Amino acid sequence: MRAFFWSEGEMVNLGALPHLEDTSPYGINNTGAVVGACHGDLPGPGVAFVWDDGPLLDLNDLVKPMAGIDELIIGFDINNAGQIVAQAIDNELNKVAVILTPIEKPLTDLNDDCRTDVLDLLILLSEWGKNESDADFTGDGTVDVLDLLTLLGEWG
Repeated sequence: MRAFFWSEGEMVNLGALPHLEDTSPYGINNTGAVVGACHGDLPGPGVAFVWDDGPLLDLNDLVKPMAGIDELIIGFDINNAGQIVAQAIDNELNKVAVILTPIEKPLTDLNDDCRTDVLDLLILLSEWGKNESDADFTGDGTVDVLDLLTLLGEWG
């Protein structure tokens, strides 16, 4: 069983997460982002996913570890702001509801961990003097001292 996205006469198979076979969609927002769960042959909880016109992504890989939560098993719904209502398994193996809220990535977050720190500084330094780089925060065409000052201003 596979989920698909149908738009303007075109069907897109959402696929499945690695090592899982079935995909069950539960929610979709106005931009076409889909949430649900993938399942394998063995009985047990599924694995929550999100799809947004690209590869199917495991929600567990996209969120920071949460106190008391072991695994996200179903994505039930997603709103237009990207908030996801999901079901999870807690540390005591109970099913619990969670709300996931996207964090806006800072401009100076070069390694996609939602913060500006020494790892981003190292990337900026490796891009120093280059043109057409993501580390050119000022958009002046070169990674330079102005970009370094921008990064330091967003530190933390």
